[in-house]
Amino acid sequence: MRKTNIIPLFILIIASSIFSLLVIEIALRIFYPQQEPIKWFESSKKYGFLQRKVFSQHYPYKRHGFTMHVQTNSFGHRYKEYNQSDFHNAQYKKMLLLGDSFMFGFGVNIENSIASYLENMLNKDVHLKSVIINAGVVGWGTLQEVTYAKDHFGLFNPDVIILLFCGNDPDDDKNFIAGIGDREKGWFYFPGKLFLRDHSHLYRLISSHYTILLHNIIFKIKTKNNKNLIINRQSGCAITTLQWERTLKIIKEFHNDYLKFNKKGVLLVLSTSPWDNDHREKLNTLSNGRSLFYIDLYDETITLPPEKRCLKYDSHWSELMHYAAAKKISEGILKYYNHPVDLNSPVGKMLF
Repeated sequence: MRKTNIIPLFILIIASSIFSLLVIEIALRIFYPQQEPIKWFESSKKYGFLQRKVFSQHYPYKRHGFTMHVQTNSFGHRYKEYNQSDFHNAQYKKMLLLGDSFMFGFGVNIENSIASYLENMLNKDVHLKSVIINAGVVGWGTLQEVTYAKDHFGLFNPDVIILLFCGNDPDDDKNFIAGIGDREKGWFYFPGKLFLRDHSHLYRLISSHYTILLHNIIFKIKTKNNKNLIINRQSGCAITTLQWERTLKIIKEFHNDYLKFNKKGVLLVLSTSPWDNDHREKLNTLSNGRSLFYIDLYDETITLPPEKRCLKYDSHWSELMHYAAAKKISEGILKYYNHPVDLNSPVGKMLF
């Protein structure tokens, strides 16, 4: 008798749990709707993940009245469709943009991003025809970015590469090397996960809090035995000495590979936190004054109040930051090409 009574009790518990979850789901949808999921990723064996090709999504910021429109081209880049014949047209200077969500332009529409501002500024000069290739991918680290660039040197044929460094890039590199860098599936994948992500507000609420908790645990482990770590407030990450050494080595090796492809190529490196002295000090060591430059945006951005550097509804760059970065880069590029200099002499301070 006892065994037969367990079955109805078990069914009652399951039914009650399902009903409770449905009630919570409905309540969240009405009173506390969660942010829409990002749907423009796809898994990649080589890069961990990529952005979908020819994909469109309206990404609304709940309770803020702003919707970001994401449109990718046939390369999966968030930009207009390229005329591929321009890639090997000597009349055009090809600008390859590398980075994560900041270069992608997360939180702003494409016309207010660094890529669009840069194209408009460069094309005002009648003597310089340029092509912008925005290969920024949300969530990528430096290693993924440079790997993708090297794989596409022959296609894009870049004259200038602009690499935007973010404080969480070393951690993203670590995950990528460990084989857990698939943004689409996440660290822990199970059947039905993507369905829950796309349709359940409760799942997205739990997932977001779990991600924050996991980040805090990893952060505490990293800083436990290293009290001298400098915390980057923008990314909420701390870069260890070993991580800096690895990142700088990745960029230097990438620069060497780039010059083997294009001996006249120029690599520009900048930081998403140009007011961070640790970033400025480390990245500035890369500059050689000839073909590799650190773009220091400190003077252009330090006068901006902190609340104007980032979006009100998001931690990414504001439109003002995108504009300031594009302006500094475009001015240097125009000087570089309109006023020829001896490439064997240091010209970094004069140009950038």
